[in-house]
Amino acid sequence: MTATTIPPATRPTSDDHDPAPAAGLTWAAIAELEPRLLGLRAAARLTRRRHRTWHEYQRLRGLLSRLVGWHASRPELRSTEAYDLAHRHVLGGW
Repeated sequence: MTATTIPPATRPTSDDHDPAPAAGLTWAAIAELEPRLLGLRAAARLTRRRHRTWHEYQRLRGLLSRLVGWHASRPELRSTEAYDLAHRHVLGGW
C-alpha cells in the first residue's frame, strides 16, 4: 500500500483574487467603495425587527459575502479584515 498525499488547501493566487492590503480600513471607506452595503445594512435592520430568524441571517450573510470578502468584485474589498468590518456593521447584533 502506498500513502496518498493530499495537498494543503490554498487560496487563489492569480492577480484577480489577491486581496489588497487592508490597512486603514474603515466602514466609511468600505461603504464608499461598495454602496450596496448601505442598502444591505438597512435591509438587515428592518429584517431584525420583523423576522429575526436563522434563515434570514444566512440569506443576508450570503448577500454580504458577495459584496465584501474573498468573493468581492472589487479587489480592495477582498480580505478577511474587510469582511469582518462589514459584517460587524451590517449584521452585528443579530
